[in-house]
Amino acid sequence: MSNSLGQSKLAKDRASIDIDALKEHFGVDLDGQLADALGLHKTTIANWRQRGGVPSRHRLLLTKRPERPRYLSVTVTCLTEAAARRLLDHLAEQIEAGAIQFGGSNPAPERAAS
Repeated sequence: MSNSLGQSKLAKDRASIDIDALKEHFGVDLDGQLADALGLHKTTIANWRQRGGVPSRHRLLLTKRPERPRYLSVTVTCLTEAAARRLLDHLAEQIEAGAIQFGGSNPAPERAAS
């Protein structure tokens, strides 16, 4: 097997692993169900498999709480409203759990006392 074919197979294997992890994350079994959960067209998941890559904005959903804080800057574009809401909900959960911390020029907003 040539090197480029081997790299292509590895990329497709990695994409399948990421897709399976996303299915588990959303509690779905089928590619079409995952596409619905992400607010994507039903053929998008097959395209990821063929290309050998899952976009990083979707792999972000798979990050687990780190042992120590990580700092991340994210710019998100081209999401459907439903997908954007799910991403924001997930990020809010991660912030509440302490998995995401703010620092530098973007400190965490102060919460008003209830």
